[in-house]
Amino acid sequence: MTAISATSPKPIRVRAFLHDDTPAPLWIEGVTTLWFLSTYAHFPGDTLLLYLLVLVFFAIFFFHRDRILPILFRCWFLFTIPFLCGLSVSWAAYPSEAFREAIFFFLSSFTVVIIGSLLTMRQILRAFFFCALVGTGLAITELSVIQTTQTSDYLGQKNFYAMKMLIGMITAFAVAMNKQEHGLLRIVALALVPIDFYLVTAANSATSLVLGLLALFILIFGQLVWVNARNIQGLRGIIVGVSIGSAAAGGLVAMGAFNITSLDSALGVIGKDSTFTGRTALWDQAERTSAEHPLLGVGAASFWQYDVGDAQTLSLNDGKGAGTKLGFHNSYLEAQVHLGYIGLSLLVLVVIITLWKSFLGFWRDVTFEKLCFFVAALIVFSMTFTESLIFAYFHPGIYIFNLAAVTAIVLGHRRRPVYVNLVPEAAPVPAE
Repeated sequence: MTAISATSPKPIRVRAFLHDDTPAPLWIEGVTTLWFLSTYAHFPGDTLLLYLLVLVFFAIFFFHRDRILPILFRCWFLFTIPFLCGLSVSWAAYPSEAFREAIFFFLSSFTVVIIGSLLTMRQILRAFFFCALVGTGLAITELSVIQTTQTSDYLGQKNFYAMKMLIGMITAFAVAMNKQEHGLLRIVALALVPIDFYLVTAANSATSLVLGLLALFILIFGQLVWVNARNIQGLRGIIVGVSIGSAAAGGLVAMGAFNITSLDSALGVIGKDSTFTGRTALWDQAERTSAEHPLLGVGAASFWQYDVGDAQTLSLNDGKGAGTKLGFHNSYLEAQVHLGYIGLSLLVLVVIITLWKSFLGFWRDVTFEKLCFFVAALIVFSMTFTESLIFAYFHPGIYIFNLAAVTAIVLGHRRRPVYVNLVPEAAPVPAE
């Protein structure tokens, strides 16, 4: 006969992790795909579709607010620019345009948070892939026009067009490498990768071509080596060191091979000149305008207006018609002119947090999907110095850039550590 000890054992405090990777319903993934498509390509009725989808997203937020609100608060940095745009109504020369700009910036960030909160990374990449599939079809139909004019009626001027093809290539590669996807879908995605890469070359953009080659190399290397390196302690650090050293050595070899002795000769290798295809004239004007309104800028959407003389001069000198909203071809100067040094500082903060969150999420838990988001964010970031990509809204570039951070935040929130008190069973003691 045995007896149970009357003394209760002390509880043991155990650290565990919460996991919640439940995919969103198929209809929400479909709404997300339509949302991406309405900003990925220009087609009749795209603006109406976008406004209707905004209403749908508000409804989604209402029914899933318990799941979205915690992420919304953690993504506070995405709403700093919309907030400052709203404040600029008080000093902008065009307050109604500034208010409209603030609303659009807010909606762009708001929908990104909803998408990142509800959809898995796999679903988001798949939604981008379906958009890329449609965009690739549209690009093929006007390939001769793109090769002649370096612009697309459906996908925009060559740099935006090339960036969309790069996003399509990355997301198609992600779908093709995902063993959980349907076999037929993976075959289609794999076929789309070389097609999108070829379409990048059709834009005659050497920068985009280099970025495309670099992205493909990183993705293939990451799939074959980096993802598997997590099983060997310290190997990833060695790979990073060797990669940096190899890149530096390759740069020195390239400088010798192409006789690069100055900035002009370096730019000439990639088909550019010291004016960056006329962009320096835009940048000089941006610096002059910013010097007149250094702290707060001219106000959101208050420079590229029909009756601003400097803006119209730049448009006419660039061969555009009067009233064209040209843009400074630089995300940071765009923010500096419109929102001053305060806006510029906030934009830099958003960039730093986004890249850091994306990198940490990838470094701590290596998956191929996280690698794809990180590579896409790096590509968009590399283009911010010559295009106004991240001081923008309703654009696939800003979507995938912000989603790289939001998805990392979501995974960090849903896999957060919790502490549980476990009470072990009392050990029986022999009866006397």
